[in-house]
Amino acid sequence: MSLFNKKINIFWVILINATIFFTLCCLRYIDLKKILSISPHAPHKIQTPQSEKDEFDFKIVQQDNVHLINTIRTLIDPPSKLAYNLSEPNRQDFSLGQSFLVDRIFKQKKNGFFIECGAMDGEGRSNTLFLERDRGWNGLLVEANILNYHQLKARNRKSHAIHACASIRPYPERVKFNLDTNMGRVFKSKKDFDWAKENHRKVHLAWTQCFPLYSMLLAMNRTTVDYFSLDVEGNELDVLKTIPFDKVDIKVMSVEILHGPGKKALKKFLASKGYKEIVYLPGEKVVAWDIMVQKIDMK
Repeated sequence: MSLFNKKINIFWVILINATIFFTLCCLRYIDLKKILSISPHAPHKIQTPQSEKDEFDFKIVQQDNVHLINTIRTLIDPPSKLAYNLSEPNRQDFSLGQSFLVDRIFKQKKNGFFIECGAMDGEGRSNTLFLERDRGWNGLLVEANILNYHQLKARNRKSHAIHACASIRPYPERVKFNLDTNMGRVFKSKKDFDWAKENHRKVHLAWTQCFPLYSMLLAMNRTTVDYFSLDVEGNELDVLKTIPFDKVDIKVMSVEILHGPGKKALKKFLASKGYKEIVYLPGEKVVAWDIMVQKIDMK
């Protein structure tokens, strides 16, 4: 074989090996993209073949979109059938006073319905555990911090639960959420980092799915809520503004005021939606960092 032919053969061997190597790299890259797309810390979209861009993280999706509602239903965990697993099983009120106030407003009503946004671990400072365990209420527990959510599930609550956050916009979206035990919140801008620094909070962000409150209610086949507890560390007013109050009947709400625009702004907005503030009940005072309101024409 001539020297020229040997060089040609070597060239083809190198070319074939390079092609194989390049193909393997491409396949590895595709697999890596798939892995990243399902990572809890990587932004990804909830898919539906019926939406315009095959995604729900897009503001044209209406809150009552049937495919959105069905998707949320697949993410909601059912109530536990196991016995409660509480760290303080003999404690009666786990809240900071809100549970007993609600109980008095509803005159010890049995089998009511609640939704708690910012449910934490399902026990500590829970505004709904007393109502669920002692009054037979049920509802939806919404918790965005995945670490808290695992603890919540371990409590064996008798209500539905979902690992998600209440959207601050009237459509679903993926957001950066700070995994801070009892002060987790959506991070939207530099102001949130400044807030964390001022309050000496550590920052550990994770991509988290948010859904509008109304969409989650529709997924539960509910438009009437006896009690709504909202504690999302400063984004309360934004969440409230997404709610179509003409389509839902929320009778009583407790809303945290500590980190948001303040009591005055919240009270003004809620008054415009037909709610009055409850300041005192006989012998009790509403917790200082919550505003509790009742629908004026509550039946």
